[in-house]
Amino acid sequence: MIVAQTPSDELDRLRRLRTLNVLDTPPDERFDRYTRIAMSLFSAPIALVTFIDEGRQWFKSAAGLDLKEDGRQVSFCAHTILQSEVFVVEDTLRDARFADNPWVTGPPHVRFYAGCPVPAGMGSGLGTVCVMDRRPRTFTSHEAGLLSDLGSLLANDILTVDLATRDELTQLVNRPSFLALTQREIERSIGTRRQMTLMRFDITGLKTINDRFGHEEGDRALRELSDALRRSVRATDIAGRMAGSELALSMPGASPEHAERVLTLLKERLDELGARRRRAYELRYSVGIVELDSARHRTAEELMEEVGHTMQLAKREAPTQHTAFWQTGRRRG
Repeated sequence: MIVAQTPSDELDRLRRLRTLNVLDTPPDERFDRYTRIAMSLFSAPIALVTFIDEGRQWFKSAAGLDLKEDGRQVSFCAHTILQSEVFVVEDTLRDARFADNPWVTGPPHVRFYAGCPVPAGMGSGLGTVCVMDRRPRTFTSHEAGLLSDLGSLLANDILTVDLATRDELTQLVNRPSFLALTQREIERSIGTRRQMTLMRFDITGLKTINDRFGHEEGDRALRELSDALRRSVRATDIAGRMAGSELALSMPGASPEHAERVLTLLKERLDELGARRRRAYELRYSVGIVELDSARHRTAEELMEEVGHTMQLAKREAPTQHTAFWQTGRRRG
């Protein structure tokens, strides 16, 4: 068995996947119809809509297969997301990449596979729509075209979902999506007793920037902070725009030390950009930081309210400097 290579844009790909808010969600008729159509079009006993997560393949819709997920290493679809066109294996036993794959040597005994990569925007695929059979098959160019058409329709559906969850200016997730994603991570963190940290940012003096240099420059400042934040965090972190000059960052599994490293890296990136751009002002912000406490925080709204309070403390403590304020009262300038 040959494990699929990791896409060169894997971190960006995972961020796009996470912000869709589709992983580990209940069955959805919008996706189930794709597997029904695929089974009918190709007379296949198995059809899947699969998303390739960091270490697993997760099935948003699985027709003819009683599974919700499996390891990424055994995934046919992990090979498909590296392609730009339909990927076909007409006989798995004659293909060294799959001949001893557990899906071939054991249930569901796959002998034929055809999958179309499904991107959301540019870059490697987030997942696939695919069909499988328990016998070898040929796959004509006409059939490949039909599967490609089905993949394009699914990609458009996913892109519509993606656009609905994003803030247009910053391209971070919008407030409703951020709260929904954060709520899910809170529940996971409490259930597994793992750490979680939340940050809330507010640009210092954005109104002054707008008044002195124009709203286009104010928008540019907000985009620069958003871009620097996105490039300073892990693929599993969730960055969002709350409103106006406020951004937020949800970090599942993050320790206080990790949060400090993010702040250091963020400041370095902004300082480098400021030196290149030679701004007439310094882009500064205040940060509130709260660690998840299961005794006090059960909802994303509760966590956001507390981190908002600590952010206001940071603004009052040093309104003209980069300032982070922790829920414990610890200040970092």
